[in-house]
Amino acid sequence: MLMQRRPKDRRRFRRGIRNVSIIAVLGACVSIAIVMAVGFASFREFAASQHAREDLIYSSSIRAELQSIYEQLLTVESATRGFIITGEAEFRPPLDEDRTRILARIAAVTKFAVERPEHTDDLARLKRLAEAELRLLGEMIDARMHSDATPAGSILQVRQSKGLMDQIAETVESIAEAEIGAINARTQEVRVVGQRTKTTLLALLGAAIAVVFGSTAVMLTHLVGRRRAERALGDALSRQRAILASAIDSIVTVNVEGRIESANPATTRLLGWQPEEIAGKPLGTLFSLPEGTTPADFMTELSSTAKDGGGVRELIGLRKDGGTVPVDVAIGRMRDSGGQNLVAVLHDITERKRAEVMKNEFVSTVSHELRTPLTSIAGSLGLLAGGATGSLPEGAQRLVTIASQNCRRLVRLINDILDIEKMQSSGITFARDTVSLAEVAERSVEQNSGFALEHQVALTLEVEPRDLRVTGDADRLIQVLTNLLSNAVKFSPAGSTVEVSVARRGDHVRATVRDHGMGIPESFRSAIFTRFAQADNSDTRQRGGTGLGLAIAREIADHHDGTLSFETEEGVGTAFHLDLPALEAP
Repeated sequence: MLMQRRPKDRRRFRRGIRNVSIIAVLGACVSIAIVMAVGFASFREFAASQHAREDLIYSSSIRAELQSIYEQLLTVESATRGFIITGEAEFRPPLDEDRTRILARIAAVTKFAVERPEHTDDLARLKRLAEAELRLLGEMIDARMHSDATPAGSILQVRQSKGLMDQIAETVESIAEAEIGAINARTQEVRVVGQRTKTTLLALLGAAIAVVFGSTAVMLTHLVGRRRAERALGDALSRQRAILASAIDSIVTVNVEGRIESANPATTRLLGWQPEEIAGKPLGTLFSLPEGTTPADFMTELSSTAKDGGGVRELIGLRKDGGTVPVDVAIGRMRDSGGQNLVAVLHDITERKRAEVMKNEFVSTVSHELRTPLTSIAGSLGLLAGGATGSLPEGAQRLVTIASQNCRRLVRLINDILDIEKMQSSGITFARDTVSLAEVAERSVEQNSGFALEHQVALTLEVEPRDLRVTGDADRLIQVLTNLLSNAVKFSPAGSTVEVSVARRGDHVRATVRDHGMGIPESFRSAIFTRFAQADNSDTRQRGGTGLGLAIAREIADHHDGTLSFETEEGVGTAFHLDLPALEAP
């Protein structure tokens, strides 16, 4: 009997500990929630009070400044009247200095009161009235100095001055009353926030009481919930097994040692290996690894990729029969009782590769077939536009010019497409000559000076007096800088300057093209070197271009073992940097 009761007691003890743990967790959660809620409510009330205090100081500053301006105007007016009455120079006010000081203070208070748009009209009216008053005082002083003021005219000007001062006083008083009303409204808002805070605290107290009673209910229903959870877990496992069995993509799990633990049936369909045949083998045995890469190195790279949040890599899978298949491999982390494992999902991309090859062949073929007739059309239209067949009517001349420009643009697009296709397929041979990057920059600036002149943009060149030689193809490097210069000119405002510089940076030579245009939008920076990439806004589209220039420039830089990078700030400008390995001096 004792042996039979001990297991029951042990189970009862474990249930008691579990129930106490649940209550402790709930109590801790409720305490944290109440503290956070009270803190939030208190912070909200404090923020409202602080805002009201700042508004009061802000309002007082506005009113005090306006009152000071009004008093200064009164002082100038009184001094002017004293001068008119006595005619003594010592009573004559420094009106020019007063006018500058008063108008400056009105402008300053207008700028300071930018958070009060309701005062805009009153402040503008105050400025007009002050200018009128100061102008009238100046006329009164001039008339008194020249002794051409009649008594009746002086009396009329004094009355006009009084009327203007009365209007100024009304304007200042109107702004002050509006500020007082705003402060009263803010004070009422603070009272409302305080009342809401009290209500919130009472509600939190009620919530705490409710949680205590709820915890008791949770303890009673825990056993039932656990049984339901066990059944749900069994159902989930069954669903997961069904999903893995019916998945189209190969799914392979890998342990912390980099060895395969399991594989779904799709792995057999994709690579021909049975799950039990590859169990325990390194994951790298399923792929054709680059020369010099071991399965351990491969696993380290995958682990790093998974640690950075996962990703997709394009690899070559090895089939059991010795064949290969291109696959996209997605890597992710999976936590279980054994630690951090990896999950690799292999997706067959054979059809995608075939489609890419067909697409590239189609684009290349179409581009070749279009270039010859388009070149002929462009030449013919150019001759017509240049008057080779005689002068054309004005309307026809305009249409022929438009057709010629767009035809040349289409020819450039086709040439760019063919260039980038050849570069990516290694169909272009690059010269390996000793080239001065300074001379390349000079020639590029010279070739683009006319284009810059059309856009009213100046080009400057600054060359560092050092050894700036590199190994490469001069014509292709000129093509890179020409693309960068044309982009910089197109996106620079008229009258600005595009700066080109060449300097030595350690074991590299850097050519920089800097403009002072609009900058590159944040959302577009990641795609700037892709094909047909253009910022999607109307201003950019109006400037033309194929969207292939930077992609071609990047390909040329890569073929020279260099890099093409940029720095940009919206509203300030952009700088593109071409870095090439420097030619070591013998």
